[in-house]
Amino acid sequence: MKSSQIFLMVALMIAALGCKSSTNKAEDNAEVITTGSADSDQKPIDKSAIHPDDIQIIDQTCLIFIGPEAKEFKDEDSEEAQMYLMGIDGFAWYSYEAGLRFENAGITTIHAQKHYLSFALDGGKEHIVDAKERPASAILYRKGQMPMLTEFSYVTDISDKAYDRIANYFRIDKNLLINAFNENHDTHDATVTISKAPGNMAGDYHFLADHQTNERIIFRTQKHIENFMYFEIEISDDDDNFGFLSGEVLFSIDNFTPEKPFVVTADIGSGIPVRGILIEHSGMIKYFYITESGMDGSLALIEFTPSQR
Repeated sequence: MKSSQIFLMVALMIAALGCKSSTNKAEDNAEVITTGSADSDQKPIDKSAIHPDDIQIIDQTCLIFIGPEAKEFKDEDSEEAQMYLMGIDGFAWYSYEAGLRFENAGITTIHAQKHYLSFALDGGKEHIVDAKERPASAILYRKGQMPMLTEFSYVTDISDKAYDRIANYFRIDKNLLINAFNENHDTHDATVTISKAPGNMAGDYHFLADHQTNERIIFRTQKHIENFMYFEIEISDDDDNFGFLSGEVLFSIDNFTPEKPFVVTADIGSGIPVRGILIEHSGMIKYFYITESGMDGSLALIEFTPSQR
């Protein structure tokens, strides 16, 4: 991944999503953060005024991505709407790429699902962050310690200074971190792969005509999967908890095998995800939404945790 591409996408994201840039505050004073925000004038959050369902408890070492602000447009074909969708696409793609690198280093990645994030600190204390105040950003968290709030570009375009800061914060070896970030991760968690299907496919396969389009997508599995589902993605309409929901199941396969792939005619687009899959195997259930890169048209499966209804 070229850093110039990342800088371009981050610039587009900031323009399209209307993010407030606070790079200097977040990076130069990252460990000294007032409750709720990296901004020094942010008032402390009164937890008693927050409904418990609006708080996501963070109690494990991880990297957390906070998604872009939810917006609606009267004209979805307008330039502003298209820039916004490009920003959504960029955030999904690069958070996925950054997530793989951090997981290669043994650091779990998760996505914010609630309005507020509560971080468990040593001594039985907690630190609350208002996620809606920091759209399209990232938070580093080492269990028991104050979280480190950063800009999105900080974990996607890794500089030598960023390597030092991240390694020091998580207390891991810098060389281990560099090796993990540069490791080939194209086959990470490749239980199911996705690609565009050729027009003259032969052989036996499951098939669904989802949309009226000539675009065909093929899902292949590397192992036997007990349960596979292809479903609609719905957007949570809760202003406090923007996220993705698993909607109507459009196709399901019991015992999905490598010998018989799944082909679907679908218009995925490069905007907000509209389709996803569920994989259930050996007691584990994983959800992925389908995204298409606005840069080269390639498809990817991005793991997510469905929002609570």
